[in-house]
Amino acid sequence: MVLKSINGGGFHDPVPVNDNISAAPATAITKRYFKNRIQFILNKADFQSFEVFGINGNMLISIPVTSNIITWDKKDKAGNILTGGVYLIKFQGVGSCSSEIILLEH
Repeated sequence: MVLKSINGGGFHDPVPVNDNISAAPATAITKRYFKNRIQFILNKADFQSFEVFGINGNMLISIPVTSNIITWDKKDKAGNILTGGVYLIKFQGVGSCSSEIILLEH
């Protein structure tokens, strides 16, 4: 199975600002792809959950975040390996949220 990120960095693209206002830095999420898992390395540790949703909006798995490195084995909550397709990855915290869209290919 080959994996790709199809949006490259989530929905947190830099926004132009005037000289008097500074923009908050975007949440950087680095992805490392392996044959049977994906690691997400977060630049901030205030996320509390990692969730994967199918294209139909159904939550497939929710994993508590206990460090800035999340390893997902590409399985749903029943232990089934997900098939090829588009998935939404959501990192949720108190007052913060970040999303990624990934494509799992066979």
